[in-house]
Amino acid sequence: MKFIALLQFISLFMAVLVSGSDLSDFFSDRLNDKSDDVSRISRGLRQKKIRSSLPLLFSKIISGKHIKEEKKYECKNAKGYDELCGEWKEVCQEDVVLMQTYCKKTCGFCVEKPAPAPPACQLTDHGCCWDGVSTAHGPNQEGCPECLKDKYSSLCMRFQDYCLLEGKNREWIRQKCPKTCINLWKKYAEKTFPAEELQENVVYNAWEICYSGAKGVKRGLESLLDQLETTK
Repeated sequence: MKFIALLQFISLFMAVLVSGSDLSDFFSDRLNDKSDDVSRISRGLRQKKIRSSLPLLFSKIISGKHIKEEKKYECKNAKGYDELCGEWKEVCQEDVVLMQTYCKKTCGFCVEKPAPAPPACQLTDHGCCWDGVSTAHGPNQEGCPECLKDKYSSLCMRFQDYCLLEGKNREWIRQKCPKTCINLWKKYAEKTFPAEELQENVVYNAWEICYSGAKGVKRGLESLLDQLETTK
């Protein structure tokens, strides 16, 4: 009986070893497959003369182009990568995720949204009013709308962050707190846009004129906010 029990134990032990070996082979095969994928992408990227600190993102290879329209007119490569992207363009379809991150313009993964046409008032003798839409009838903003004022000063200050956010709260605060929202946008613009770009920005310059004391006929806020949206 002991001998039979010993044989059964040895048989069970050998079965475990075999199954363990099979399991080991399974994981080994999976790891080797993954290693081959990584090596293949890595070799492909190195062959394209990558000479920077660009991380090797071993993403899944995807075929076909993934084109999207940019919201801020910025169909461009990552900063500082234009020259390298020109050398890597043959890799565009081999690793879409990587190339979308650094070389989306070179690879054609984005469509540059055209800049809006300048408002008609900009082409007149006296230019635009402070709202960026209305036409001034003379120097010093003659005949322009009255500058907008906040209706609830304390609430406007408390909830001013909603001015630049999406949703119903934004629309409410823009209607009730136009001056606060324009002030906030002005600060945002000064931090975001180069000074030379702001000098040519109709809405920004009109804001300066409006809140230096120009007066006229009061009008709605919609046209001004539409202009602010195109520059955000």
